[in-house]
Amino acid sequence: MIDPAAVPLSDQSNGEVLCCIDRRTEWRWYYAIDSDSQIRRYHEFHDYAGEAVACHDVAMKLGFDRASPARVIRMHLDVDRGVL
Repeated sequence: MIDPAAVPLSDQSNGEVLCCIDRRTEWRWYYAIDSDSQIRRYHEFHDYAGEAVACHDVAMKLGFDRASPARVIRMHLDVDRGVL
């Protein structure tokens, strides 16, 4: 069982998202906790359309050695989504 506290989103401050890049494919995606406390993934492959995901899915994906996560301000996600 994956401890939700191990998921780096659990202590994100407002205005931050987790940006991940697959070092092999160079695909980019983001994880964010939205106002309804739901974790959402915004993947480049899906034109950054948000989809709800479970915290254990995030932890498993981040466990792959080729995922390179970094905390960034939400503006990065908004720019990639075309919101800004």
